[in-house]
Amino acid sequence: SSRRVMSIQASTAVWKWSYTGDSTGKKTVLMTSPAGAVTSYQFNNGNGSLEVVHWPTGVISTYSYNSNEQVEVTVRRA
Repeated sequence: SSRRVMSIQASTAVWKWSYTGDSTGKKTVLMTSPAGAVTSYQFNNGNGSLEVVHWPTGVISTYSYNSNEQVEVTVRRA
C-alpha cells in the first residue's frame, strides 16, 4: 500500500490527486481542483525533492538545492 491521498471532499467540492513515475524514476503528482484546474508537481528520483511545479495559471516554479538543502526557487511564465 502506498498510503497516498487520492481525494479530499469539502461539501460538494472535491480535490483529486494522481501519481505517476517514468522509466528514470522521476515521480509526478497531479492535483486537480474542484474547478478542474491541474497543478503538476515533479519530484527528483534520487532524493524525492520537489523539482518543478506547473501551476494552472501558466507559471512554472523550478526548485534547486545546495549541499545544505537550502532551496532556490526560479519562477517564470510557460
